[in-house]
Amino acid sequence: MSAASTFPLTTWNGEGGSAEKVPSINLLVLGSTGLRGSANRGRIFLPSVRETVIDGGILNAGAQTTIQAAWSDFLTTLQGNGATWGVASYANAEFNEYTSVFVPQKFGIIKDRRRLD
Repeated sequence: MSAASTFPLTTWNGEGGSAEKVPSINLLVLGSTGLRGSANRGRIFLPSVRETVIDGGILNAGAQTTIQAAWSDFLTTLQGNGATWGVASYANAEFNEYTSVFVPQKFGIIKDRRRLD
């Protein structure tokens, strides 16, 4: 695998339907390296959560189980093909590979830390 690798999305199946997207929230995928400290954790914010997967302000259990399984399979497939996926700490100049991923039912919000108002 290299920076020039391509991965066609011919078998990708996202959450679709006619439901409205909720623009202010993001689905979270949390990566764990098995090590302590913020330099050893990572997260992905996935946009465009649809109303159909939200119950009482959180990701419904059925969708959470399905999405969790997909991301766990993705990590397992990467590891099985010798690819590494993890978190890089630029402060500590190190890289640690993920040992697991977790999709919580709570949503994430990206905060702009540069704003001072």
